[in-house]
Amino acid sequence: MAMGDYRRQFVQQLVKSERLNCTFYVGEEYFKKSVRTDAEILATNRVKMVRNIYAFSRGVGFQIIKPWKVLQPDLVVIEYNPRVLTNWVWIIVRRVARKRTLGWGHVWPRKGPESKTAFLRKIMLRMMDGLIVYTEQQKKEAESSGGCAGKKVYVAPNALYSASFVRSICKPQITPEFRRDIISVGRLVAEKKPFVLINAFNEFLKNCDSDSRLHLVGDGPLREALSSRVDELGLRGRVRFHGHVSDPGVLAGLYAVSAVSVVPGFAGLSVTQSLIFGCPVLVSKNEDHAPEVVLLDDDRSRSQYFDTDNEAALAKLIEAYVQNESLTEADREAIVDYALDKFSVDAMTEGFLSAVEGCLADASR
Repeated sequence: MAMGDYRRQFVQQLVKSERLNCTFYVGEEYFKKSVRTDAEILATNRVKMVRNIYAFSRGVGFQIIKPWKVLQPDLVVIEYNPRVLTNWVWIIVRRVARKRTLGWGHVWPRKGPESKTAFLRKIMLRMMDGLIVYTEQQKKEAESSGGCAGKKVYVAPNALYSASFVRSICKPQITPEFRRDIISVGRLVAEKKPFVLINAFNEFLKNCDSDSRLHLVGDGPLREALSSRVDELGLRGRVRFHGHVSDPGVLAGLYAVSAVSVVPGFAGLSVTQSLIFGCPVLVSKNEDHAPEVVLLDDDRSRSQYFDTDNEAALAKLIEAYVQNESLTEADREAIVDYALDKFSVDAMTEGFLSAVEGCLADASR
């Protein structure tokens, strides 16, 4: 329905490939208005703008595309989301016409396989020829879901940057004693729980003599209320609101001076981004997280969970990471290597191309 700047490098790399002749159709906004199609993606000659229409408080959507644009291609890849009602039409029509269709997206809704709408995804999958998901775990879940009989499931890791790009923008070495800040990247909305982080940061400063700053990167409807809370706590000089930042070079600089990043609520691509820039990440434990949390493991040099909504516990963990001067530049580079090995745009592009080629090859047999 829409493609934010987090898809920029993937789209740019995909359209350069000689293995695929494709066109993307996107609308201006997604179900969540804060997700808007990136201008640089639109500037790509294979990306076309169409009209999105939303109804029932943006609970369902329609994408207005000329029918022959969807019926002519040998293969169409659609967003695997039952809320996009026009996709049901295209799946059925292409099935009648014996044309191949792949889904692309998360296996389950946010609430998982027990969600009331999970059965709709199973029905949708049964009518398609296969599915592209984001992790190996999602592939296993799809294959055991009961809706995948005879369907192939492919993996294209949900990634932000290519390995070469990350290496090219790495900042000069910063010694641990100068890496005292905290960063949090995400929309300023209720599900991200930014108030928990601001309160925990205030608690941390009370207990620790530190000149640390908190960088909030993102925008949203809670910004004004958060700014008022910062003033109320007397933290105006310590908390900086950066707004939405799409420039990876700027983001790399913020992560470079940060001892740790924090995801106080729902976690998604911000986990991938933090680790790819070599910054350890603290994540709320009991949330319906996106699949990118598979990157989190028992290695506390790169990630750790904290008890959900427990501001005191989060404050103590922030203090531990800020005061830990044993995490060397080599350790940070090891975090980068770990993340890029699992979630790079190179792997995402290859996974997507392999899925398309595999589906078309099956059709020719």
